[in-house]
Amino acid sequence: MSTIAAEDRALSPAPTGTAARLHALTATGLGLFLLTQCFTLPVLALGPSWTLWQTLPDLTLWFTGLCAALYLKPQGTAAQRQLWWGLVGLFGMSVLALGVLFIYADPLLGTELRFGAFSLYRLVQVLLVFWAASRLEYTPQLLARWHRLATVAFAVTCGGIILTTFSGEAIKFLGRHLPRGLGVSGPWEAYYLYQERGLGFVGFNHGYAALQVMLLGALVLYLRRRLGRGGGEWVLLLALAASFLCNSRAGLAGCAVFVVLELLRFPLRAALTALGLSVAGLISWGWIAPNLTSTAERQATILDASDPGNLAGRTDIWQSIFGELLGDPYRLLVGSGLGSAVINKGNNAHNMVLQVLFETGVVGLVNMGAFFALLLALLLRAGPQARVILNVTAGFLITSLTQETFFPNVGFGSFLPLYALVIAVVMGSGAAGRVPLRRPA
Repeated sequence: MSTIAAEDRALSPAPTGTAARLHALTATGLGLFLLTQCFTLPVLALGPSWTLWQTLPDLTLWFTGLCAALYLKPQGTAAQRQLWWGLVGLFGMSVLALGVLFIYADPLLGTELRFGAFSLYRLVQVLLVFWAASRLEYTPQLLARWHRLATVAFAVTCGGIILTTFSGEAIKFLGRHLPRGLGVSGPWEAYYLYQERGLGFVGFNHGYAALQVMLLGALVLYLRRRLGRGGGEWVLLLALAASFLCNSRAGLAGCAVFVVLELLRFPLRAALTALGLSVAGLISWGWIAPNLTSTAERQATILDASDPGNLAGRTDIWQSIFGELLGDPYRLLVGSGLGSAVINKGNNAHNMVLQVLFETGVVGLVNMGAFFALLLALLLRAGPQARVILNVTAGFLITSLTQETFFPNVGFGSFLPLYALVIAVVMGSGAAGRVPLRRPA
């Protein structure tokens, strides 16, 4: 622990005076951003569209961005700088993809522009989070504080999913505070009208609830290991249970991959965890079974994913998008424009590769592929403590087979900004932060 702390302090001199106060405010703002990930329902109806309704993470992020802008310090590590320029490149590509909409000039151009502009808005948040987090000094004290905040956020997120699975009262109560009106609330109408179970307090999309559970759980485990603490199997068990209850089949499959990859590293812990899970399941089965029949039936379809009937119409969407791309080489090359998928197809692609291809073309897919190749390479070089983030990223890639996990769409709330924060922490606090820049010969 002392060696790690000494290496971290050696990366750059500690801030002093005004810089120290701005550093503290930036760290506090990002800590609040992390804590509020357990409640991402809108709290402020701002702007002309429900897509811009502000949540607690949004509001804390703008405060943090202001502090970070005044805290004039360069990014701390080579890995952070490499990923920063990769993110800037993706943002620039997205701006160009928004311009492609004007080339096609579809009758629904105005609506496409609104969805495309929202994607850029979310990417601005990603850049802001990563930029602010890359300027922090990750001392053991800061990591310990964020570990406590992440643990609370993870526990409340899972608790909200459990509560809303077995009782709809919380959804009724929270739904009263959402702005009302058909055509005003967009997909938020589903939250307060249909009162679906297992959504927790994070949004209207079951897949997003599962992503939050996985990412917050992985961050808790990473910070534990950075602080020299062992254990944490309860995090994996709770994440798996919450992923099951939130009714996301992609989320459950991704979480299962994440849990298996983690437990394979510790065979004895894996055996004890499996034993504990079996005992807990047997004890509680008589109580939970009557309330989980529909959930269990839905999640059981994962075992027969090859059946088109278990993919909720996704095969038809995939065939339609693939056929349209093959029939128009220009569209295949540069895409249909940012924000076009949900308008032209009546829905998103429900597949990460097809979503990127349809909206940004082969050009966009190559750029995104290059970014993730860089990210995975840096995570592999980040040391054993960062393996948990690599494993959860593998789980996310599994979910991307049937949803747009890494695409800035409206259904997944602040998942991408939170993921940017986690990556910035890993690249700034672990072995990845000490990877030297490659200089030209």
